[in-house]
Amino acid sequence: MKKKSLWIGIGVGIGAAIAALAAALWLGYGWLNSPAKKFVAYHQNFIVDKALSWMERAADEPKTRDFSGTLIVTGQTDDPKLSVLMENISLRMDVDRQEGSLVAAGDLLLMGKDVLDVTVTHEDGRLGFLLPGVDDNYYVVDTARLRGNRSEDIQRPQLSGKELRALIQAYLDVVYTAVNDKNVKAEKDRSVTLDGLEGGFTGTVYTFAPRAGDIESMLVKLAGHLEDGPELRALVLEIPHADVLLRFLHRWFTGSEEALDTEVLSDQLLLDLVGEMRDNAARIGREVEDSGFTWTLCVEGDAVRRIHLSNREDSGLIYETLGEDPGQRQGALSAVVRGKRALTGRRTYTQGSSRQSGSVVLAGGNGDTALEFDLDTANKSLFGVPYGTYRLSTPDRTLGLEVAPGAEGGVDHILSIDRADDEGKTSHWTVNVNAVDDDGGSSVSWPTQIPVDVSSLSGAELKDLFGKIGKTLLTNLLTQLLLGQLGL
Repeated sequence: MKKKSLWIGIGVGIGAAIAALAAALWLGYGWLNSPAKKFVAYHQNFIVDKALSWMERAADEPKTRDFSGTLIVTGQTDDPKLSVLMENISLRMDVDRQEGSLVAAGDLLLMGKDVLDVTVTHEDGRLGFLLPGVDDNYYVVDTARLRGNRSEDIQRPQLSGKELRALIQAYLDVVYTAVNDKNVKAEKDRSVTLDGLEGGFTGTVYTFAPRAGDIESMLVKLAGHLEDGPELRALVLEIPHADVLLRFLHRWFTGSEEALDTEVLSDQLLLDLVGEMRDNAARIGREVEDSGFTWTLCVEGDAVRRIHLSNREDSGLIYETLGEDPGQRQGALSAVVRGKRALTGRRTYTQGSSRQSGSVVLAGGNGDTALEFDLDTANKSLFGVPYGTYRLSTPDRTLGLEVAPGAEGGVDHILSIDRADDEGKTSHWTVNVNAVDDDGGSSVSWPTQIPVDVSSLSGAELKDLFGKIGKTLLTNLLTQLLLGQLGL
């Protein structure tokens, strides 16, 4: 009897295990087909992973590119009054950039004569310049003073690319918590039109329409994560013009136009903003829901073809893409205002080995702006610019850049500008920067004078100082030009 009970127990156990396994497989299959999970996964694979991979590589690359070389700048124009001067003037500059510091010494040559010497330096956030023959002083100024923005001495975390990626992904995972199967719906076999690319397809459309509670819950979680994460706060303070971003966030979190004192950027200021976000999370959530915000994702097979962010007034952004061949891509990004595309950028891209070519077209009410490029990423100049041609066309002017080996050595960077004046005549300007890599053999040296720090001067005092130097410089140049015309 005991033996029979034992076999019955074993049978029940096996049956329970099989049932549990079947349930796990069924639940797992259901989880994989969850509209919310698919919505997040498509965005993660199509946008986030690509962006984070780029950030990871950028973080691990040297922040400054060490080099030493010689630059010779010349120019031409079709303006008869300036052509003689342009043809007889050039600037030679020896540059040495090592471990984040920069020193450059230049000579301005006019009709073969050295008429001006200048030395420019940059190190530890301090910009310096010296103009021998015009002013004997070696002036230095804190670049933060020039930007008109000050910040506390905040230690920026030294993160590897992998660590930076993990840090940002952790915050994105918090943002993803606002997405769930109650606010995401999927519609299969939908016909989708790609108006920006004149195409279309039949596929699955995912629509994310968050409710007030979803946004509120996500913001509260995000606030806690930010309070416990000084690394990201320190990185935010390193963003260029971070004060503009913080003022925008302050107005959005509080819903008022009250001014935010961002004269001194600090970790405490960010913590205060995080507190404002938590305190106003419920109101922000209601505003998002009341706005009718939706985030639509259109997929053909497993390929994302269209992303549309919109509100109740049908204003927002649309991104569309086409192309099956990995080397052939078309994309369009449009800003939409009340149902009409106010601005559209179109990009075509062809890649074969190291060759890349394509165009970006911004279509606006005042005419199109187009950037065309054909470049070779395997060969780059001293400045890290790939060899090739670049052309920017606007309704009233055209700018071109050609990077190629120079006829007499080095690499030419030929910038051309064509502009039509009011009478329909074309003004043509060409500036060529020929760069020769000295392979670390630059002879340029730092100034030996004791620096004169002008960081504490007022704006009026700096204007007066530079004004006097400028007048002396102009007088010297005009004198030399006159003597050159006289053959003296």
